[in-house]
Amino acid sequence: MLAFLLLTRATAIVLLLSLGSLLVGCSKNDQGQSAHAGSTKATPGMGWSEIVSTPGLVAYLDTSRVNRQGDGSTQVWFRFVYKPPATFGSDTSVRYAASEMHEQLDCAHRRTKDLALELETTGGARSTTPTKDPRWTSIDSHPLGAPLFIVACDKLGSPISVMPEM
Repeated sequence: MLAFLLLTRATAIVLLLSLGSLLVGCSKNDQGQSAHAGSTKATPGMGWSEIVSTPGLVAYLDTSRVNRQGDGSTQVWFRFVYKPPATFGSDTSVRYAASEMHEQLDCAHRRTKDLALELETTGGARSTTPTKDPRWTSIDSHPLGAPLFIVACDKLGSPISVMPEM
């Protein structure tokens, strides 16, 4: 089972790498839509705020689980709903409706740490894999793509420049 989870995590990261490029130029939805963590449907009032939408996925920020840290960073949860559901790796029998990423985001220093990845199948089964030895990564080189983090920082009240300072 552990080997499956590690393989699933690795293939999910590969998919998220490719999704990062899709996020460039995406739109932010300020209409206050939300989604419930256990559903791929938007459900008002549950804390999920839509921040990016593309034809292949919708990204949400969970405003009910924002945890500000003493060092100025913030722990947040992102939810990615796949349209249509996605498969990872060579196992096409399991289709994933959504995934969630737990991140520690430091807007002021344009960096983030991957803390955990949770995958949700179309049947509702969930598996969570914490990141071993999380390390700071520049949002500009992160697989999820800088635009996602820039929009999230703005939503958190810590807006940052679209372009990194040189």
